[in-house]
Amino acid sequence: MLAANTLMALACLISNKGPLDTAAVESQLSPDDKAQIQKYIDAGACLPDSLERHIRDTEEKILRGEIKSFSAASKPTHECD
Repeated sequence: MLAANTLMALACLISNKGPLDTAAVESQLSPDDKAQIQKYIDAGACLPDSLERHIRDTEEKILRGEIKSFSAASKPTHECD
């Protein structure tokens, strides 16, 4: 079985492949690897590229001051001091 981080990377590649043909890679996977990759995909562990881009764009807008981040302005509770 491949390492967990390799399986996660393959799961994200396969689930977000777009026009990329991953058939050759997928054909080389063992049944156990395929099952684990499917578990990662089913769990939603790999965000679609469009959502990742949206998250990055939002973070950049917060840094530029175009969007106010209320979580960044809140103060930690007394227990966090």
